[in-house]
This record gives sequence, structure tokens and C-alpha cells, in this order.
Amino acid sequence: MELTLLLEIVLMVVSTAVITAFKVVGVSVFYGVKVYLEVKSQKVTNKKKKPRK
Repeated sequence: MELTLLLEIVLMVVSTAVITAFKVVGVSVFYGVKVYLEVKSQKVTNKKKKPRK
């Protein structure tokens, strides 16, 4: 009885931790790709367009 309760608690904690980790990784990867693409597009536009000064 106690063992099953302990296992349920452990599973809950582990699943919560895994879900949180996936969320953190997903968000960080999403923002990393977003920033990377923005920087890349800025570099490309800077090369194509001559600076107006």
C-alpha cells in the first residue's frame, strides 16, 4: 500500500519534471531559432542594400 503510493508520487514528480523540461527546451529552441533567423535575414538585407548615409 505504501509502496504504490510512493511510486505514484514519484511518477507524478517525474512526469511533471519531464513536461517542464520539454517546455523549457521547446521555448528556448523556438526563441533561439527565431533570433537566429532574424539575425540571418538582417545580415542578408545588409549585404543587398547599400547603406544610405
